[in-house]
Amino acid sequence: MRYRVSRLLLVLLLGAAAVQAAEPSPIECSSSYSKGQEDRLAGRLFAARASFMVCESEGCSRAVATDCSRWRGEVEQDLPTIRLNVTDVRGTPIEAPRVFADGQSIAAAELHAPIILEAGPHLLRVEADGFNPIELERALRPTDRELEVAVTLQRVGETKPVTRARVSSPSHTVPVAAAVLAGTGVAALGASLFFGLRSHSQYEDLKTSCAPRCEPSRADSLRSNALISDVTLLGAVAALGAAVWFYFDAPRQPANTAMGVSSTPHGADLRLHVAF
Repeated sequence: MRYRVSRLLLVLLLGAAAVQAAEPSPIECSSSYSKGQEDRLAGRLFAARASFMVCESEGCSRAVATDCSRWRGEVEQDLPTIRLNVTDVRGTPIEAPRVFADGQSIAAAELHAPIILEAGPHLLRVEADGFNPIELERALRPTDRELEVAVTLQRVGETKPVTRARVSSPSHTVPVAAAVLAGTGVAALGASLFFGLRSHSQYEDLKTSCAPRCEPSRADSLRSNALISDVTLLGAVAALGAAVWFYFDAPRQPANTAMGVSSTPHGADLRLHVAF
């Protein structure tokens, strides 16, 4: 009986020690807190996210953990994500695939949610028992959100080529503000051209008819048209510039773009289809 109690106490002590070892020390909390902010300011968002995940744990002080948790959420909003769908040639989902991004294993629990990656090029490798592995390269932009990556794996020994998998790519929708500003800019540009040509015509008429002793009222009309042309030109430039800003600042939506990726015994087959 005493032996059993001693063994139970030993197990509990070992379990408590393991929990404490998994939690960061105060020094690690402080270091991750500072490094995460430095990486974020330097644009290394993925590295900043890793640091914030350390200092948001329960082992750190409440104030530090609260800040790190909030910052991690903000950083993740600026990182691209993908959704992985792995099936066989019949379209049946493959259970428990093994996925690697740039040689680093992605936990199975993360495959059921949008996978967060760093912006830039990546080499993805998908494996499953009984299937040929496949590798594909994909460059991600910060604006890519839940980019669908559908991969079809071929069983070992199958000779029938697999012809499709899909990677949808986002397109840029035209926001209403950009369309309105673009229309306003074009209209202002047309008005500037009209008054500019009118003032030029008046100038040529005065030059040939009465210069240098023209009536002031006629010269005033020329100056007014020239001024209107300049003002509307500035308005056109401002409106078109704002339209460009709104266009590129708008959120992206999925478009009808498909990239085929499939595994074969001799490698991978890649096909690209774009529909506008």
